[in-house]
Amino acid sequence: RRLFAAKPADAVAPSKALKAKPKIIGFLTSDNDVSPLLSPQVFEMRYDQLAPQFKQLAYTDSVNSTLWYATVTTRTVENKAFGVKGGTPVALLIFQFPSDIPTDLYMVHFEHGIDKLYPEMAQGIYDTVEKSGVVVDWP
Repeated sequence: RRLFAAKPADAVAPSKALKAKPKIIGFLTSDNDVSPLLSPQVFEMRYDQLAPQFKQLAYTDSVNSTLWYATVTTRTVENKAFGVKGGTPVALLIFQFPSDIPTDLYMVHFEHGIDKLYPEMAQGIYDTVEKSGVVVDWP
């Protein structure tokens, strides 16, 4: 699901989410029908405006997963399904954590010791955020 749309008009208005005409965020059912979902968009800012704002904090573990953050200001867009009123100015602190460590664990991961990377990664994220001061400095 996306919180940021390519442009605000790309998001589906909750009142129109069950109609097939507008762009619909959805998933395929077993009958290959698209089951519509309500738009989770709550911010006016487009993702392409956000992406250049990310700054690297540090590597957090032995596989060089990198923690990034961005601080931006934007406005909310109305989203009745989630009780969000449009036009409210907000300051956001957003973390991004691309990593080669899998998010789903299977037996093969345990057999190769990949499960042992999670505590190191979690501690690395905490230590990096704590040392950087980005949370304390955020408005």
